[in-house]
Amino acid sequence: MIGDDVNLEVVAFLICDSVVRDATSGKTSVQGIFDTVNAANTPAVQAGMTVYFRLKFEQHVANATASLAIQPPSGIRHITPDLPLVNVGPTGATEGWINIQGMVFPEYGMYGIDLLINGETKAHNFLIVQKPGAAPYGSQLN
Repeated sequence: MIGDDVNLEVVAFLICDSVVRDATSGKTSVQGIFDTVNAANTPAVQAGMTVYFRLKFEQHVANATASLAIQPPSGIRHITPDLPLVNVGPTGATEGWINIQGMVFPEYGMYGIDLLINGETKAHNFLIVQKPGAAPYGSQLN
């Protein structure tokens, strides 16, 4: 388990359309990075999105898991099922992604997205859901 005494660097934590790993080269391609969803009405449904993360552990960690906590502007925090991190190698580096299908956004505003490693928040990101043509993200939330 990861405790407070384990150093962990979050190298990347991105919301995107898709992630593809090339089987031959091992390269990972992150496609369509975004932080805003334009929705004519709410509740709005995002057909598919992916959250990509790359981590570097200072030391080898066994049995680590990753999950997401998604917090609507005025709602209850939802946590995705745990994803085992099975590729923590000798360098301490690992990456992974969580695909989310049919994400429902019940309201406009800023949604918090946290990366949890063994249940502990290690990184934070956000996603804005707004009407098309709205002012650039953030200004409509003041």
